[in-house]
Amino acid sequence: MALVKVEQSISKPGWVAHFGKKPKDTHKHEDIPAPTIDYEKLKMLCGIEGLKGREDEKSSEEAHETFMTNYKEIFAKPPSKRIFHAQSKKSVDKFSSQMSITHNATGKKTDELRAVRDKKNYPIDEITHDIRDYLPLLHKERKSEHPEAVRADNLNTLRKLLRKLPFERTASDNDKMFSIFKTFRFFNDNVPDNILKELCVVALFEQWKDTDFTVFGRNGLYMVLKGSVRPLTYPHLNTPDNIVDSRSPTPLLTEESKDVLQPGDFFGTLEKVERKPGSRIFSVETVEPNCEFLKILSTDYTKVITQIDTRSNSEKKNLLLTCGRFQGWSDQTIVQVAKLIEWVSFLQIQF
Repeated sequence: MALVKVEQSISKPGWVAHFGKKPKDTHKHEDIPAPTIDYEKLKMLCGIEGLKGREDEKSSEEAHETFMTNYKEIFAKPPSKRIFHAQSKKSVDKFSSQMSITHNATGKKTDELRAVRDKKNYPIDEITHDIRDYLPLLHKERKSEHPEAVRADNLNTLRKLLRKLPFERTASDNDKMFSIFKTFRFFNDNVPDNILKELCVVALFEQWKDTDFTVFGRNGLYMVLKGSVRPLTYPHLNTPDNIVDSRSPTPLLTEESKDVLQPGDFFGTLEKVERKPGSRIFSVETVEPNCEFLKILSTDYTKVITQIDTRSNSEKKNLLLTCGRFQGWSDQTIVQVAKLIEWVSFLQIQF
């Protein structure tokens, strides 16, 4: 006797039983974008004579044919979106939205886009051809040429650049510092340009927040960037004209003879000075809180001088080795001869 398994889940025959295959998936209504209607064209079509309305119970054949021929024009065509390399998708969606294809589709004029573009190109709200409307804008951008204003602007620029660590500053930052250094008389009179360029790399930023704080300038050169200080000894700055007196104890200035150093003034020394224990040479005290300084250490200045001399001697040595007469000489002799060479620069003559 054979056993037959009966499928209990058999239901009433449906679509597959009648037609043999499942229907294709239809598109969802939310995926289909709503068409944009041009209401001017729609108003024109509704005004055709002979169409069925309140007065006419039936449309004429001519009016019906005209309506059917032109009814597709009430749907505004979306513009083609051409995305260039310099454009982002967000900007394309902003300026080519389907809801603002024409001013007739929304019932308002789209002047906002034109106003945005005009504001980017013109700093005034309305474009005019009167030159008097643009002169105040040029006057605002104009910088003052007064020496004190230029000096204050240079000091602010130095403060911003020096807040970066030496390895964080770029070559353009160092070039900007060099051009500012050249505006100060102390650097022009005492430091050659080739050395000054190298000092821009090792310049440091220093800040003291307390008043009546003693800053010892014997370890390097200081320039006041912000605040003010009062010298305690004379001289407060080491220059070729001053005779350094490093005796201990150091003679201090009286209250009447103390001058106040303002932003842009210098104190300290570039060259290392031998001092006796307890000497307070080149010392100053802060008068205001949060004083800021430019600092160049004497040790860094010595290293820069040594590196420049080594580089120059190496170039002179290579120059001597190119001559056949010096190729058989010993290295020590060539170095001694190289020290006697001096570079001479000549101005270019234009014919």
